[in-house]
Amino acid sequence: MAPITLEEAKQHLRVEHDEEDAYIETLIAVARNLAQEYSGLSLAEGESIPELAKHAIKMIIATLYEQREDQTAATVSQVPLCSKALLDLLRIRRL
Repeated sequence: MAPITLEEAKQHLRVEHDEEDAYIETLIAVARNLAQEYSGLSLAEGESIPELAKHAIKMIIATLYEQREDQTAATVSQVPLCSKALLDLLRIRRL
């Protein structure tokens, strides 16, 4: 089970239809990977996920859902600003 379910993501996005379920599932996976790589946390299935991380993942999903094309100054490895602030609180510092 992903840290965020399809139902949780759709509720956060305020999406009531099913037409984009596959796309939203993809966004969940991308957001989880981005949050995991940035924070250093293990967000594997079956593990306890901090609520802060869950909310950051929801925010990343929303950003990706609303902004479907690339921005000129952004890269795929960048975390949206507010999500970054939440993940910074959980980030494992690597030496």
